[in-house]
Amino acid sequence: MKKLTFSLMAAAALLAGCSEEAQYIDSTGTSVVVSVDKVDIQDFKIAADGLLQSLYDSPAFTNAPRTPPILAISKVTNDTSTQFETDILLSEIRSSITRSGKAEVSAIIGYGGRAQDEMAKEAKAAGEFEAGSAPVNLRPDFTLTGKIMEVKASAGRTKQVTYAFQMTLVRVSTGSIVWEEQKLITKQGTKAAVGM
Repeated sequence: MKKLTFSLMAAAALLAGCSEEAQYIDSTGTSVVVSVDKVDIQDFKIAADGLLQSLYDSPAFTNAPRTPPILAISKVTNDTSTQFETDILLSEIRSSITRSGKAEVSAIIGYGGRAQDEMAKEAKAAGEFEAGSAPVNLRPDFTLTGKIMEVKASAGRTKQVTYAFQMTLVRVSTGSIVWEEQKLITKQGTKAAVGM
């Protein structure tokens, strides 16, 4: 019994010595955990960067009624088998667009929660009331919507999943799609690993 207890204690000490202590890493660096079967934080960054670069390179915002145009971000639908917070992607998109100066993002009209700022809406209405002016048309010039889908495959123990991040920009005055893009992210392996 003593021999067994000693063996178990030695095994526990060995396992404890092999474990790594928690540390801070760059969220977009090469040391992040890559999961085969779910969307990771770096996938949102890669998708947002690729999609928005395509948008900025396109003539989508030309002939807008104002400069810069006002953009309302609509819902991003998660059509995958795993649950995750699409607001992470929306936050990446909003911050990139506002930094770019290509468009202004409406905090009043858009997908609920963090995409809509009720205080900004109330402050605007109060300012208009005090000034005695007619309400300003809050209609955006463009709406941006998205969808995330997946395609899974496997060969033996190796799993592969491709996530398709799709975005569509619509000109509100005409209802026409003026830009659409898809960014594919494919991951393959037998289990989650560290590194990209």
